Amino acid sequence: WKEVTVRCLCAAWRPLWPECVLQRDFEGFEELEEEAVVHEIVSLGNSMGLEVDDDDVEELVEEHSKELSTEELLELHKEENETLKRSLTSEESGEEDKEESRIIPAKDLKDAFFCWSKLSKLAEDYHPDVVVIMSGWLSEPIKGVLLDITGVLYESGEGFGTVIPGSVEAVERLREAGIPVRFVTNETCASRAAVVVKLRHHNFSLSEADVFSPVPAVISVLRERGLTPHTLVHP
Repeated sequence: WKEVTVRCLCAAWRPLWPECVLQRDFEGFEELEEEAVVHEIVSLGNSMGLEVDDDDVEELVEEHSKELSTEELLELHKEENETLKRSLTSEESGEEDKEESRIIPAKDLKDAFFCWSKLSKLAEDYHPDVVVIMSGWLSEPIKGVLLDITGVLYESGEGFGTVIPGSVEAVERLREAGIPVRFVTNETCASRAAVVVKLRHHNFSLSEADVFSPVPAVISVLRERGLTPHTLVHP
């Protein structure tokens, strides 16, 4: 009988002997004595296979009925702030890793240009329409190609630098396919003319209007316009 709840007994006796059962008022359920409530909780716990008794319930209620001190509230608030900071830091780190994964190392770029040049030559031998070839290679529309100067030239500091094999041909084929190609550099705006001279020395066809700087500002503007730039730079 200890496992039978007060609610169950009331439900059974109400049709048989209504006078012995407490009636609910218009405000809600009838008020039960604390001992009856504890007993009902224990009965429900036992029915679910839990090993619980009256002392366990009273101890739990007593723990949660205590008011927290000012120090305990401050400590709880501090822990919540630290948890939030760790969560935000983790999200920012994930975004940085995602951005870094988009940067293509110069060595891989060199290999890509070389393979591009070989593949383009092979394709042109059998299909001279360059535009058709380029359209077939692109799996999604490209609004333009943004190249860092270090992605086409080695050691471009003082002298003219060394051009990466196949880069000139690759740029020309992109333009022939109707894809705009622009260059970015961390040089100052005043020295963009020198960058143009270096690129022209290696037979790149461009004007000073095709060179933008500095790189972070250019990328920021493109992102504000809803574009996703993939810059090709040294690691």
